[in-house]
Amino acid sequence: MVLLAATRPVIAADDEKWVRGYVKDSAGRVLIGATVTVNILDGAPSPRATLVDTTDDSGWYHVEFNPGDWDVGNTIQVISSYEGDQRTVEQSATLNIIQQIDVTYPYEISQFGSWMGFALAGALVAVVGSFFIASRKRCQS
Repeated sequence: MVLLAATRPVIAADDEKWVRGYVKDSAGRVLIGATVTVNILDGAPSPRATLVDTTDDSGWYHVEFNPGDWDVGNTIQVISSYEGDQRTVEQSATLNIIQQIDVTYPYEISQFGSWMGFALAGALVAVVGSFFIASRKRCQS
């Protein structure tokens, strides 16, 4: 009886399962080019099924599992890898064909495209440029 209470009910899936979502940092900026691995786990030592996608220009990923790859109650594990950082999110598979699982990193990931990155790069160019101009003036005199 205890064993029955400890297991989750599993319902066979008759449809495909679309797993999709956004990958963002804590500031809400989308992460373009993140590798997203989606595993279907059913308690076995290895995943029941695995698909991989890369986020597009809007930070969006999308994979489609076949009906035999999953059952309601399996665990959907989404692993995002971005510039050496990794984040994992898990949800139980629902009866819905489409299941959105967003991944949010718990910190800001600096990107050159941010305002702070742009300001720092501009300051660095200004410093290097002024040293170059000063050294040219010394060479001419």
